[in-house]
Amino acid sequence: MVSTRSMPARQSIRLLLSLPFLVIPPLESRAKVIAYPSPGNVEESPHYQVDVLQDGEVSSCFAYLTKAQWRTNLSEDTSYTSFSFDGEVSIRVINHAAFFKETKVLPSSRGIEVERSSNWITFTIDTPGKYAIEFDGKTKHPLLIFADSHEKDIPSPDDPDILYYGPGVHFLGIPGLILKPNQDVYLAPGAFVKGRIYGDDTPGARIYGRGVLSGQHLPGQPAGEYSVPHMIHFTDKSPGVTIEGITIVGSPHYNIAAYGADITVRDVKMMGWWFGTDGIAVGPNSLIEDCFLKVNDDAIKVYSPGLVARRCVFWQMENGAVFQLSWNLKTDRSGFHVYDCDVIRVEHRQEANNRGIFASIHGGAGNLSDYVFEDIRIENAHWRLLSLMSQKTKWAKSETVGNISDILFRNISVDGNFHQPSRIQSSVEESNIDRIRFENLTINGQLIESVEELNIDYDPTRTKNISFN
Repeated sequence: MVSTRSMPARQSIRLLLSLPFLVIPPLESRAKVIAYPSPGNVEESPHYQVDVLQDGEVSSCFAYLTKAQWRTNLSEDTSYTSFSFDGEVSIRVINHAAFFKETKVLPSSRGIEVERSSNWITFTIDTPGKYAIEFDGKTKHPLLIFADSHEKDIPSPDDPDILYYGPGVHFLGIPGLILKPNQDVYLAPGAFVKGRIYGDDTPGARIYGRGVLSGQHLPGQPAGEYSVPHMIHFTDKSPGVTIEGITIVGSPHYNIAAYGADITVRDVKMMGWWFGTDGIAVGPNSLIEDCFLKVNDDAIKVYSPGLVARRCVFWQMENGAVFQLSWNLKTDRSGFHVYDCDVIRVEHRQEANNRGIFASIHGGAGNLSDYVFEDIRIENAHWRLLSLMSQKTKWAKSETVGNISDILFRNISVDGNFHQPSRIQSSVEESNIDRIRFENLTINGQLIESVEELNIDYDPTRTKNISFN
């Protein structure tokens, strides 16, 4: 049998077409499951084996391991794997520890039933999704499974306008990859790319594929500082950027900071450990959809007007908020919509002013308004629902502090109770938090219809018009 693994793509195609008796099957009869290749020379998870079964065929998936990087992280590591598929598949997970009694597949809203035999489990899916496999409710060695749809526009390795990283380990060096105008980046399945990507004056740039971008080798964020560069960073001179499909692990700072207008972040999976590892910050009129975020600072910065975030799955670690509305924003902003999301775990366990699922620390002059959060399902979160604050901080440079108003929480469900009261407070005389409305908020199965039932700590002189249903 002739191997084409190390040959250029065009040469490989010519060789295959020249082989006698070779029959290329029609598209509809080709394999519907694609297990992404191992990059080689990358640590494999010692905890789990993941196989995908369809029509009697078994596809084994390479399970990566990313290790904890901060002393307070509750997980020692995280195992993760990806594959693409069409149709219906069964996923088999072998747990090498074998000592477990119960298993759940999160998000629970997907209603996935699990079958068990000895030290392995199986479950069936027929749509793409991001899943966390929970054994006896423990999170010391979690497993994440990213079931992708098939790629539709795979580029040629020979395309001169695309930086193509094929299967294997690649090093971008220091300071990282600096994009040129009209230059895109593709990370193929099985690519493991170490380093950062930066774009300035690169409108319409695209970073995409099914490979991994890793910052696990980079130095972390110094305590109390925010000086380490982001993993993917585009300035406001780069509108129309698309980041799609890839996995980001071990970022020391933001996973994605793209400050141009009309940014699209789609189907990106990210896992980070440091206290300064935020998830996604984007510019005006941007879209975040179908992403997975397991991060240790604010997951999504709900900062830019016209932002839409939908169909995302969140695992919030011990620091930061899932949805951060403000941290000293200086200019007026309005019009934000976050919907159809699952928060599968929140690990807050110590007091801080940004520890809430929905939070703001507003010390800037901007007036912020018109937020809609709806159809959000929250589980395994027991610290605090809301922490909406206006207060001056050491990072706030504004002489005055603006208002926050018109926040709607609709169809928010929580699977248990919170240990800490929610809070809506302003410690700045001129700053009000006004018109906060809850429609169909349920906590532990109870419809919440009053401030008392929600257990909100608030000052009625600067916090006004809180209403329910």
